Order: sequence, then structure tokens, then C-alpha cells
Amino acid sequence: MPQTLASDRAPFDPNGPLCPLLDDAPFLFRVYSVDPETRDAIKRTIKKLLPARPGQNLKKDDPAQMGEALRALFNSPRRRAEIAAKDGDGTTPLHAALYQWLLSGSKEFVENVTKESGAEVVGDRVFFRPQHLEAYLEKHGVPSEDAQKRTLAVLAAAFAFFEPEHAKGLVVALASRGEPFLGWFGVKAGS
Repeated sequence: MPQTLASDRAPFDPNGPLCPLLDDAPFLFRVYSVDPETRDAIKRTIKKLLPARPGQNLKKDDPAQMGEALRALFNSPRRRAEIAAKDGDGTTPLHAALYQWLLSGSKEFVENVTKESGAEVVGDRVFFRPQHLEAYLEKHGVPSEDAQKRTLAVLAAAFAFFEPEHAKGLVVALASRGEPFLGWFGVKAGS
């Protein structure tokens, strides 16, 4: 009998809170710290969408404060949808920031994965779908290094938020390989 996978966490379930891989304030702050313009834009978005507490002045360079604000923003499916609806180029801030962060630290690996997987490239845009991730894993298997496993999981999450209709397929491609992917995506395996 095939293994069934279930999760109430995003991106597997678009109406859920973030998966454990992304529900991490220090990680989210590092993701958004890659580019100063991105930090400024995200700070403006947070101020618009999250109600300020009395006496709170959001500081874009404060890791604890910005990390928690980012968690609050992205753990709300409604707020994720509001942000996505306002972005005219089809990307979401979460996808764009995750992909930019990946390229800043693991560009060679990410480019190799997208090339070896047969991902669609249109102009400067990459479309990485479940069949591409499966093709890469069939060819190369799961990386042995933890950092590359995490990079692969963040890459899948980034594209799951970019094209939500492919989210489950991307998550399942990795979660079906067991830990650490099951835990990172908050997926439970059953029979």
C-alpha cells in the first residue's frame, strides 16, 4: 500500500501556518536581510498589514523584532494572499526573497539543480515544478550534505509559494524521501 502524506502547514496546505522549515524568525530575518531594498519594502508591507502595538517602532535591522514580524505576517494565510494579490509580476515576496537568499549562498548548487532537472527557463524566470524536482532526484538522489538537503527544501518551498497549484507535488517529492524533509515540511506519513 502506498504511503499517504498529510500536513496542515504551508506550503502543503495553503491555508495553514508556515511549515517548521520556514517558521523560524532568525531564518526569515536572514532571508530578508540579503538585500537592503527588500528589507525596506518588507518593512513597509509589515507596517501596512500588521497592526502596530502602542509604543512599537519597527526597526528593520533588529533581527528579533523583524524576524517575529515576518513570522506573524507569513503565518497568516490571509496576509500571504493579500501580499500575493498586490504583486503585479506574479511572484510573491516570500518566493522572491527565498530564491534571492538561495542564490546568495548556494548559487552553484541551485543553478545545477534547475539545469539538471530540466526546469523551464523563460527569460530570467525559472519554473521549477514537481516533475523537475522528481527528475533531479531520480538522476542524483537526495544530497548527502545537510546544507544541500536544506537548500533543496527551501528551493521547493520557494517555488511552492510561487505556483501554489504545484505546492503539494513539490513537498511530496521531498517528504516521500523521509527525514529530515518530513519534519521540515510538517508532514505526517501514514499508510
